[in-house]
Amino acid sequence: IKLPPLGGVFDTDAPGEPEPVYGPKQREQIQGNTIPGFNKDHQHFLFFRLGRIDPSKKFLKWIAPWISSMEDVLAFVRAYRAMRLKLGVKDPPMCSTWVNIAFSCNAIARLVSKADATAFGDQSFRQGLAARSTFLGDPTKSNEPGHRNRWLVGGPKNAADIVVIVAADDCHHLESMVEAIKKQAKLRTLKLVFEQ
Repeated sequence: IKLPPLGGVFDTDAPGEPEPVYGPKQREQIQGNTIPGFNKDHQHFLFFRLGRIDPSKKFLKWIAPWISSMEDVLAFVRAYRAMRLKLGVKDPPMCSTWVNIAFSCNAIARLVSKADATAFGDQSFRQGLAARSTFLGDPTKSNEPGHRNRWLVGGPKNAADIVVIVAADDCHHLESMVEAIKKQAKLRTLKLVFEQ
């Protein structure tokens, strides 16, 4: 399958690899929860609202090295498969902790510029989840469960600018990473709106 927006040429740099994969440079630019997916037993979602911009950018600089690329995730998946075959067990004793991040259109406008935010061709992204909720089939009456005004996060009064996804094989590793992220976010004026 070739995805035109990403372009490039597929290659199979791992001998015997049955599925086509992007080249190494492309794999470093795609977050691992997109392709091939995190597929971890434990996941935690942190929804933040940006604070002051300069400290918020420092938080992003801090978290950037922790972001798990497609390349990182594929490398682990390949090693996990190889160890499973070598040991002849279903679940070899291997653990990893991965982090990915997503930005709202508002976050991009505040962090970079409004022009960059509006340059996204996807109208749904620019409008935001709450504005698009009825197009997704959510209730239109505000007194009904599921209406955007009743959302725990993402509604008109509790929108998030950034979502950080943390996934791990081990719950203790997950908790340690989540606490580190929350501590750094608070130091950099980000407000935790919701977590799950």
